[in-house]
Amino acid sequence: MGYRIKTVAELTGISRATLLAWERRYSIVEPSRQENGYREYSDNDLACLQSVKLLMDKGYKVSEAISLIQEAQKTVQAQTRESAPSVRIAALHDTLTQQMDVTQSYLGGLTVSRIAPDLERFFALSHAEPVDVLVARLALLGAAPRDNLRRCIEVTRAQSVVVVYEFATHKTLAKLAQLGARLVQGPVRVATLRQAIVEQLAFERAAVMGSGGPNLSAGLEPMSPFGVVAAEAPPRPPRFTDAELGRLRETRTGLDCECPNHLAVLVSALVAYERYSEDCVSRDDADAALHRSMGEGTGRARQILEELLVRVCEQDGIRI
Repeated sequence: MGYRIKTVAELTGISRATLLAWERRYSIVEPSRQENGYREYSDNDLACLQSVKLLMDKGYKVSEAISLIQEAQKTVQAQTRESAPSVRIAALHDTLTQQMDVTQSYLGGLTVSRIAPDLERFFALSHAEPVDVLVARLALLGAAPRDNLRRCIEVTRAQSVVVVYEFATHKTLAKLAQLGARLVQGPVRVATLRQAIVEQLAFERAAVMGSGGPNLSAGLEPMSPFGVVAAEAPPRPPRFTDAELGRLRETRTGLDCECPNHLAVLVSALVAYERYSEDCVSRDDADAALHRSMGEGTGRARQILEELLVRVCEQDGIRI
């Protein structure tokens, strides 16, 4: 399927201006052109960009993320049908069994360990052993596809997800993409599905393993899961001066992105509240402890946003 740039932006959460900038700077994807000149992105382009966004959300710089994805693409290209990795699959699909009956030679090392043609029977299956990949047909996910897909992921403990859809709104597809699903338009042949699975696994493993973890900038510490700094660690002193934050609040870039400005505003507000908490008049020891706790909690939140501000400045080429 071909996607217009507006749709790709919706499905990936990457702004149109940033997509264009990445194409110019890194040649990460090369969309084809329609007769009217509009860009048209493929399923592979979409999956690649989703993987880059996933890596960046984990703390990688855009250049590092793209390098990892390109390495993953080389791995996929090097794999033949005979050398496919051993992969266990759980499938919510109503025609895959019949398709596999006549295409066994295309499965390679893929093993469908459990399969069901509807949600009720899928959840009734034994899911004692986790699988590598969940394959789900969107038409079988019911009236609440995102919630049902999340439940399928939870019960199977799948590391990667591929969703096959025939027709769907961009809003629905965006919600599924937010869960990390690789979107493949059907009806799909087993060989095509297999290729999508292998690619998704390669991208996921690049995101998880990379080169031993994110190579963050000097002075930055990797954030713990969900961006939470350990509660027992006292917050570091403010990373930015008032003057630097003031400049970042006004800085404009060539990209259609005002994140540095917004983050600078948030950091400034948190710094101000930390100072307010330190100066707050306390009525007793308990009140003093409460304000001290609020100040430290605000400092940890400020620290997280400072790290994000550093990263977005590096990505956009803003000198701090």
